Amino acid sequence: NEFIHGDKTILLIKTSPRGPQSISGSEVVSTTAIVESIVANIPNAPAIRLVDAKISQYQIDNIHNIGHVFVSTSRCEGWGLSIFEACGFGNPVICGRFGGQTDFLDQSPNDLLDGRKTEAFDPMNLIQGGVHWMEFDTAVVSRSLRQTMNQYKERKKRAGLYAKTLEPKYGEARIGELLDPIMTDSS
Repeated sequence: NEFIHGDKTILLIKTSPRGPQSISGSEVVSTTAIVESIVANIPNAPAIRLVDAKISQYQIDNIHNIGHVFVSTSRCEGWGLSIFEACGFGNPVICGRFGGQTDFLDQSPNDLLDGRKTEAFDPMNLIQGGVHWMEFDTAVVSRSLRQTMNQYKERKKRAGLYAKTLEPKYGEARIGELLDPIMTDSS
């Protein structure tokens, strides 16, 4: 309820071509159906666009160029490539405080959210026991997004400065420098 129809805002939801999917009882529910169900229950909902098709890197870059804030409610990230890309474009990021992105993500222009740590749900038994992920309260995510938009100019400025610090630490040249000894070691 932080954003309403008529706000100069479009929430773009990008998900994979196959899903993710949620299992409700014995029924598998697609992301599209979940989003449509949520929006149907929100009076005066803001503009929402769901992209569930495969898109090119060029299209992803364009989304980052025109976007204002990147939100990831991914349950867990090994590295957080999409988060890293958003940072590289100088966009403020809202994401969880759980996962690989915490290795590179600076709190200053970004908002790292706490969530509820739960055991990973795996109906296909692909994950071994003891694996956890993060569940987010959508109201907390919405409030964070509203706060970020209210402070947009300052957050965008700090995110742009932060983006400049990423290249020396994680750019191609630095990664090559770190990998070179490993790749050329003959022993």
